[in-house]
Amino acid sequence: MEELLLVDAIQNVEVAEMLAAQPRRLPMRREDPFRTLNMYLTPPTRRSAISKQTKVLAALQFFGCGSYQTPIGYNEIFGLSQSSISRCIAEVVNALNEPAVINAWVKFPRTRRELDDTRQRFYQKFGLPGVIGCIDCTRVAIFPPIQNHDIYPEHIYINRKNNHSINVQLICDDTLKITNVNARFPGSIHDAYIWSQSNIEQAVSNLSRRNPGYYLIGKQQPLLAIALHLGPPAINPTGVSNLYTRIVRLRMSTKKYYKYSQDDLNNALIAIKHGTPCATAAKRYNVPRTTLIGKINGTYPEDCRSGVSPVLTSEEESILVDWILTMARIGLPVTKQQLLDSVTLLIKNLKRPNKFTNGRPGRHWYEGFLRRHPQISQRMTQNLTASRAAVSKKSIETWFEEIKNYFISSNITIEEPERIFNADESAFFLSPKGNSVLAKKGSKTVYDRSGNDRECLTVLITANAAGCLAPPMVMYPYERIPKHIVMQVPKDWGIGKSETGWMTSESFYEYISNIFYPWLISMKIEFPVLLYVDGHRSHITLPLSDFCRKKQIILISLLPNSTHILQPLDVGLFKTLKNSWKNYIREYRTQNQFKPLNRENFAPRS
Repeated sequence: MEELLLVDAIQNVEVAEMLAAQPRRLPMRREDPFRTLNMYLTPPTRRSAISKQTKVLAALQFFGCGSYQTPIGYNEIFGLSQSSISRCIAEVVNALNEPAVINAWVKFPRTRRELDDTRQRFYQKFGLPGVIGCIDCTRVAIFPPIQNHDIYPEHIYINRKNNHSINVQLICDDTLKITNVNARFPGSIHDAYIWSQSNIEQAVSNLSRRNPGYYLIGKQQPLLAIALHLGPPAINPTGVSNLYTRIVRLRMSTKKYYKYSQDDLNNALIAIKHGTPCATAAKRYNVPRTTLIGKINGTYPEDCRSGVSPVLTSEEESILVDWILTMARIGLPVTKQQLLDSVTLLIKNLKRPNKFTNGRPGRHWYEGFLRRHPQISQRMTQNLTASRAAVSKKSIETWFEEIKNYFISSNITIEEPERIFNADESAFFLSPKGNSVLAKKGSKTVYDRSGNDRECLTVLITANAAGCLAPPMVMYPYERIPKHIVMQVPKDWGIGKSETGWMTSESFYEYISNIFYPWLISMKIEFPVLLYVDGHRSHITLPLSDFCRKKQIILISLLPNSTHILQPLDVGLFKTLKNSWKNYIREYRTQNQFKPLNRENFAPRS
């Protein structure tokens, strides 16, 4: 019979073990998973709603890269917020857990033809006879459940590493496609017990007794499908021993890497060029003989290192090193996040292929960069951390002396007030706290229905010592700024966006390059110019420093924790501007029937 008499034992894959009955499978084509999910996804109810295709693609992107939800939303294809991505993932996961969907895609081989095809593919790829799948368990972390639950108390989910998890048993074929899932057991349960309680165990045992020669590969010794209670093997002891040896070699084979420095390699090459045999030089300097032969014959460049080629070249990393050292010398030390932000922008501008998550280097690249450039190390800055009041006269005088020495060493002489600028951000609340009001005498509390008193917009303001203001930039907390807001903002103003509405390095760079610098040209201001900023991370990136250097805009960082004393905009403008802003809000609400100010009316053209 073509159809095996094992349907009663295998008919429910392990996820379906939680269900009372197996539903009828959908008559869908296997190559179109979206059609299977379509009927279980909520259709869009308005034109701007997220489509079903976008929901599925966003969830698959999250499953595939294993990243956080926010970077998935930042993808230029989706452009969704973190909360929208979370809802998409939840809806798609619920659809995938539908019995009709999961039973249509997670299926263990049921017919003799399917079993033989799987067994043949394993043998052709790995030389393992009789194998129809690989089985293992993994623990999936979960949030701690309810402690006093009657049936599933919290303590049974704690695994041997003292974490809450579910122990999931998986079986896959030669293409790593999952054919069986069992996610019914908490993290404290041993793998062997899960196997013994699985329906698939009984089904495969019956298969082995009725049709010897089918095995599952597991991680426990001996690896002979062998320890999974599948009955006596159908091959002789010699074949079993050879099979076991072959599996162990596949699992345990690792490539040996020699640890040698570039100096050892150079010395070995020099010795070979002076007549030393390759084998002797390899042993003396601990460099692989094949490596030396390849470099001597010209197969590999002499300065080429082993391993994966770096994303940035040596010249590009040298530019980064010079930038870091220069910024530290002028009082703008580069942090880890600023370095990673700069590398991200550099890779994007160069369109350099990379394997970084969302194009941003991580911890391993950062640690490797420090190893490749030992002249750079992580140091704690000497910022005053107690409070701004702790800033002393001596520290301010020292800062002025350092800036003076920098101007002298760089031959910078700028005395005209029109060429000296200060840029700083400030938050403007849409419903600022009001002043004292008139009310009935004896009233304990007087409420003001002015809207959300925490909602604000960040505005970047730039002015020079002559009292001239450059066009500002308003930051909006949007992924995509609505068109009606863009139409309200004056044409010469800058418009920025970020998830939180705060200033980012990308927005500050766009302001300097697209708003501030063209304004300097239009005002016919002589270059170079000075631009004083605070030490916020958004003000310090490699692309910005490179742009300012080329355009003769000299960035100077103010003394940390002293901007309330040294920042001209903080001292001379913002307080007066905020008071005028409160008066404007009060007049606006009076003229508009006490309607609160919203983002659309924050920067009207008229």
